[in-house]
Amino acid sequence: MSRFVRASKYRHVFGQPAKKEHGLENAAHSPSCLYGAFAIVPLPSPFNATPGFTYKLPDSLPLARSHTAPVLDTDWSPHNDRVVASGGEDGKVMIWKVDPNTFDGWGLEGA
Repeated sequence: MSRFVRASKYRHVFGQPAKKEHGLENAAHSPSCLYGAFAIVPLPSPFNATPGFTYKLPDSLPLARSHTAPVLDTDWSPHNDRVVASGGEDGKVMIWKVDPNTFDGWGLEGA
């Protein structure tokens, strides 16, 4: 039996919790409201805080609904920042165009 211990560069690495300005609050929803739908929300840069950006999501989010079963995966187009694809358990793949004007006024009082 060998007594050699392989050195690991991750042995003494410890994580730290994210700062409040790098996360979102009020993101919990019941599973039944997300059945076959997903939400697209604007996110600030994780590297620097955006002044005046609200970190609490509104109580009702506009959802992209077309799937008849749970959405399994979403991915943005690597070529166009306005296109997102979603795949669901129903075997359908949907392509969505996201209008940037949708997020005008996001984070402002009353928006």
